[in-house]
Amino acid sequence: MGELFATGIQVPDVKKGKPRGSDHESFLRMYAKNRRLYATEHSGYEIDFLEGVYSASFVKSIHPLKDLSDTSEIVHGLTYSAQPDIIYNGMVFLKKGQASVNIDTEFNMSPGTFEKMCCRIRRFCINESGWSPVKSSLNGSTLVITAKDRYCSDEVFWQVIAQRRDSVVMNSSLTDDQGNIIREPKQTE
Repeated sequence: MGELFATGIQVPDVKKGKPRGSDHESFLRMYAKNRRLYATEHSGYEIDFLEGVYSASFVKSIHPLKDLSDTSEIVHGLTYSAQPDIIYNGMVFLKKGQASVNIDTEFNMSPGTFEKMCCRIRRFCINESGWSPVKSSLNGSTLVITAKDRYCSDEVFWQVIAQRRDSVVMNSSLTDDQGNIIREPKQTE
């Protein structure tokens, strides 16, 4: 199997703590070997290949909680979209018409991680096994699902989509000061 090279990929050098607007971008030479993409410098993420096609992409950044930022990192799968979103979802059975899902607990994150890492949060829920309407609310990192029928025990699909505001997004030259992607940046010479 030959090697595949990609050059000119920009990744923020967030560990050095250089401020926005400085020369905080580093260029990486990346190559694929044994279905894994490697970077010649620290990139903050890795991408796996499967039979020459992307199978999974991950983003690894400094942990957003101050108490863990010197000792831990946070890893999430990467979703390709028009904005840097994180998607959490699952299934839950209602008990007496209600269910609660703590997103930090459900996804093995430290308490407070979801709130610190996310903004512009949207939520959805659908009753998958019955006809009782359901709705949701979010209190911190806890999603509360309530059915119209207070005795309902149906299974509900839920999804929370939030925009990332971790250090990789916030320190990138490809985002503005609020972490929004600059979709049409000016070309650099």
